[in-house]
Amino acid sequence: MSINMFDKDCTYIVDGVISPATVEVPIPLAHFEQAASKEKLEEFGVADSPCVMVKSSSDLAIENYIYRQVHEEVQQIGIQYKIPIALNGKLEHFFIERRSQLSKVREEQIKTVRFLNKAAAQAIYGDKVVFGLIEITI
Repeated sequence: MSINMFDKDCTYIVDGVISPATVEVPIPLAHFEQAASKEKLEEFGVADSPCVMVKSSSDLAIENYIYRQVHEEVQQIGIQYKIPIALNGKLEHFFIERRSQLSKVREEQIKTVRFLNKAAAQAIYGDKVVFGLIEITI
């Protein structure tokens, strides 16, 4: 299968959130994967899509700090993909908005960091969350 990172028929997952095909993610990417196998599509929860594109953006410094706080919990779900971060109970569904929001957070502002597995994250934030989620409060 040839790789077209902009195939409009695919489902796009950007930093752990199902996103529009038109989303632009700065390159270089930390991770990119294209899948079309039935097993992979089911694993990602997009079995009705012909293919999926999984993109993980490069981490901001604050994201690295947040991920370190819940590293053990994230390791237990056994994924190599980036997961989204919700701020004060709100998840921005668009990549650029999530990125902008997190870029303004400083380590000393963070009061709590909590990892939610896929089921718990989807119950609160909806089925666009694919792998799980990290909640932070400031």
